[in-house]
Amino acid sequence: MTAEVIGRAIGTDSLASVGYTFAEMIAHSSRGTEIRPGDVPGSGTCGGGCLAGMWGRQGHAVHPSLQPGDTVTITVELLGAITSTIVHYPTG
Repeated sequence: MTAEVIGRAIGTDSLASVGYTFAEMIAHSSRGTEIRPGDVPGSGTCGGGCLAGMWGRQGHAVHPSLQPGDTVTITVELLGAITSTIVHYPTG
């Protein structure tokens, strides 16, 4: 598994490190709701954790906050990849 921001790997890990199988995560997340084609269940962080966790250990120099226009790509071998672009969200 790899997490990239703007093409720079910020986290890598192995599926062997996952605490629950994807089948278990889908079964749990579908309790009381319907999962539909196109839904993307999250499986947590990979490697060194999320950006906030990295900032707590290494400071903001490790990677700046996400900004509008940044792309985030999560790749899982044999499953594929998903890329999202950060957009501006007005706060008021």
